[in-house]
Amino acid sequence: MVLREYPVRRVTPAGVWIFDPRTYEEKWVSLQTRKAFAYASKEDALNSFKIRNARHIQYLERDLERAKLAREALITPDLYKGKEYDLALINF
Repeated sequence: MVLREYPVRRVTPAGVWIFDPRTYEEKWVSLQTRKAFAYASKEDALNSFKIRNARHIQYLERDLERAKLAREALITPDLYKGKEYDLALINF
């Protein structure tokens, strides 16, 4: 995990312009949204990271369960009749 701090160039009523030293470009960041590129405090940034990470884990667990079901369908196909699984075949 890497915490990057960005210098603020300008402040507007709705957000800030920050400077990204990696790209040498300015980026506008809204302060009025739940999902943002950067946050005003470490606590907000960490909370956002935790939420994104938990959601990512949910997606991965769902995909893993689907892969296990597809594998099981190959082993015992009669149990899974009528269910669709994506298979790709190249026809030469």
